[in-house]
Amino acid sequence: MNAELMSILSLLSILGIVVVLFWLYPDYLLDKLRQDLFSLRDDLFDQAVENNIPFDHDAYGMLRSTMNGVIRYSHRISFLHMVAFLLVDKTYEQIDEETFDQRLERKISNLDADQREIIRNVFFSMNVTLVKHFIMTPPFIMLAPILGWVYGMNKIIGRLVNGRLKEPLGRFDLGAYAEGAR
Repeated sequence: MNAELMSILSLLSILGIVVVLFWLYPDYLLDKLRQDLFSLRDDLFDQAVENNIPFDHDAYGMLRSTMNGVIRYSHRISFLHMVAFLLVDKTYEQIDEETFDQRLERKISNLDADQREIIRNVFFSMNVTLVKHFIMTPPFIMLAPILGWVYGMNKIIGRLVNGRLKEPLGRFDLGAYAEGAR
């Protein structure tokens, strides 16, 4: 092959990678996020039926409204949007001083232990799904092999959701709850 043909093929290959990585792949991620959240919301419904969690219970409604808010605005969810939301949005302060976790715990306090655990597990799974989505966005997916996140992702995400990301995700969840309750 001559140099000109090799240059053209290289350019077309790079263009193909850019199209897949920055156009097709983000659309796939959005569809996957929505599908994962729909499945999780369906699991919440099924578990509520099996474990007699009333559909009009405040905790069920709060979690379902939050999930609806995340699904509705999932096209805006990315790492950069999350950072911008946490830096700019003050919705969580307007709702009140109570964190999302505190509000959810207060609302599930009158459920039995199994019902409380169901609500907590679905809430935790929703946040894990969101963090996985943030990590899989194109800027992070390129860093994944370097940082070693691909192989230990579930353990790392679980620790992050329960640790350092608990408060920022709680603020995000309050905003999603406010949007979903509209």
